[in-house]
Amino acid sequence: MERGSNKREMSSQPHIVIANFERRILRPLNFAYYAVALYYFWHHAWVLGIAILILSFGVGGIGQGLPHRKHETVSELAGGAIFAGGSEGELSLEDGRALSAACLGTFMLVDLTALVILWHEGWRWYWILLALVATWPLFLVGFLFLVMGPLNILRVYWRGRRAE
Repeated sequence: MERGSNKREMSSQPHIVIANFERRILRPLNFAYYAVALYYFWHHAWVLGIAILILSFGVGGIGQGLPHRKHETVSELAGGAIFAGGSEGELSLEDGRALSAACLGTFMLVDLTALVILWHEGWRWYWILLALVATWPLFLVGFLFLVMGPLNILRVYWRGRRAE
């Protein structure tokens, strides 16, 4: 089988890793932003609640940047169709770049949100910086387990070990 033969059209289902990223990370993160904003509205922190609602638009922007969502209209995006599965096979270069950009964007958005919340809660700048740096490895490990799954990670690891 040729290396480039697994090309997909933009309207078809996304790669399973991208579909898992959208379903397991972006969708719950979007609901978490709404819940946190509601919490701060309930406690009369109006400015922080509005800031978190504005930051929640970033999750939608990250989701629209995924390759299978780029050419959808506003009404299609508002419909919120989540793919149940995804296509198997090798991840194309375009999909890999889009996924890495989405992961980086999600990480920066979560860190910015944590910065705003911790600043509002009265933490000192050095504790905020330490908390943000401590989230970096946790985000990487969480991404690997949520998107790829533990069995796929072990399979890739053992495949690399056998090649050596």
